[in-house]
Amino acid sequence: MTVGFAGGGSERYDAVIVAEGVGSSTRERVFPGENTPRWMDLTIAYLTIPRTADDDRMWRWYNATQGRGVSLRPDRHGTTRAMLMIQQPPGGEQDWSPDRQRAFLRARFADAGWEAPRVLAALDKTDDFYFDVLRQVRMKVWSKGRVVLTGDAAWCATPLAGVGTTLAITGAYVLAGEMVRNGDVVSAFAAYERAMRAMVDKAQGVPKIAPRVMNPHSRLGIRLLHAVLRAASHPGLRNLAVKAFARPPVQPDLSPYRALEAGRLPEKLSG
Repeated sequence: MTVGFAGGGSERYDAVIVAEGVGSSTRERVFPGENTPRWMDLTIAYLTIPRTADDDRMWRWYNATQGRGVSLRPDRHGTTRAMLMIQQPPGGEQDWSPDRQRAFLRARFADAGWEAPRVLAALDKTDDFYFDVLRQVRMKVWSKGRVVLTGDAAWCATPLAGVGTTLAITGAYVLAGEMVRNGDVVSAFAAYERAMRAMVDKAQGVPKIAPRVMNPHSRLGIRLLHAVLRAASHPGLRNLAVKAFARPPVQPDLSPYRALEAGRLPEKLSG
């Protein structure tokens, strides 16, 4: 297939793999209107800030009223990873300019308390500010002809699922394996989707109420949340919960691909 680039050039490829992320523009070009996102009613801003003496080894999470939260997690690089969270329905904030997003956060967290002023002060100084309104990517199919989606572009489960990296690595591994096993790219893409669909469906099953529970809007809600978390941290209750809710992960059978690892990729895919 022939691919045109914004700079005016074009190239021919046997296959095009789209891994641009949740907001993929290429996905919308190839699959216009086919993504039916599941909005999780949670807005999160991520940034790295300087570490202070109060930042110990613990990941600290603060709840404020109106569904707001502040998270501080020291990293291995001598800095601290910060998050500002707001539980609310989506309003298109992900498409705003970074300056408007920063102004929005300053207004919403001005009276939040705790370490919020420190995080807000770093908004203009950080070089890794990232702002997003959490939504899952829901696609009926992940390929069309010689174009295939993978990673968040195909199935973003949001950070709430906790398996984004696992899905991305597994998906890439399965896709590569099927492209080796099938000389025909259309057949390879179909086999890749059959192998990955159950794992993705399981990961996307995060209950939508979870962000509301973890980000209460009232002081009473915050007190109730903290009481439940204190009880859940008791070793006896924690062990019971693990036994009651632990389930083996849903993942594709990877054994056929492992047998191919010592092999060589075909020089040219056909089909």
